[in-house]
Amino acid sequence: MKALLIIIVFLLMNSFFIISNNNLALKEAGSIGKVYDLYVSWAGKVLNNLAKISSEVVKLDWVARETSTSTN
Repeated sequence: MKALLIIIVFLLMNSFFIISNNNLALKEAGSIGKVYDLYVSWAGKVLNNLAKISSEVVKLDWVARETSTSTN
């Protein structure tokens, strides 16, 4: 339940940032559509970046190797 609340707050905060950064007045006609378009664009960029990060994480070598230290 807490995770869902955190996600909702995160998404709402981002929508408020989009509205304020683009100086959109929600009372004007067409502003809601513009907010929607900007939000979907932002969400697409976030998902694209997550995909890039995930692909780089998959490429890493995650197998632990035993290091041998010989003392002579």
